Amino acid sequence: MNQLQEAPQEIQQPSLRRYQNIADVAVTLRAELDRRVVKIGELMKFDVDTVLPLTRPAGENIDLYVGEVLIGTGEILVVDGILALRVADLRDMSTGNARDTVAAQRAEDA
Repeated sequence: MNQLQEAPQEIQQPSLRRYQNIADVAVTLRAELDRRVVKIGELMKFDVDTVLPLTRPAGENIDLYVGEVLIGTGEILVVDGILALRVADLRDMSTGNARDTVAAQRAEDA
């Protein structure tokens, strides 16, 4: 299994080489299991052991974001007793249309 390592000295993908000068900039990476809207009244009833059903089917890949931009999906794994994410799919970030791609995919899934 490939583990996340230091960024290589030179970006190998030709479409991303133009970003070489910002390769050392830190960004927040977020793996999102699901989202759900609840009313304040429901939220106030939450207690220890409350079960909150989600809409995403078990076994489905979860979303991987940088900031607010969906960059791909991944599979949750347990590695040495710690949760990990195996990247399953990456969006084509070179086009700059990541949000459009996400919106289109979510519309298809609905």
